[in-house]
Amino acid sequence: MRARPAESNSTVRERGGATASITSVQAIANEPNISVYAATKAGILGLTRGLAIDFAPLGVRVNAVCPGAIGDTGMMENALKTVEDPGAVVAAA
Repeated sequence: MRARPAESNSTVRERGGATASITSVQAIANEPNISVYAATKAGILGLTRGLAIDFAPLGVRVNAVCPGAIGDTGMMENALKTVEDPGAVVAAA
């Protein structure tokens, strides 16, 4: 199945628009032990890039935000258990 922009949608053609996906830096640069997470984030980034190409002719901007490490999450807490100097990792984030 192939997705296509709503070329007949006059609102999109007349006003354009914008959308943003939230993914992760892990979509670009992986770390150990989070391959499934990284793969899902890479999929979102790939979809965002494809939609940007598809909708550009209609004046729709499609962007992605790829934040890095965010403290106070279960994922971060588990990752910090695997490093020698958790304080240095938190300071760098």
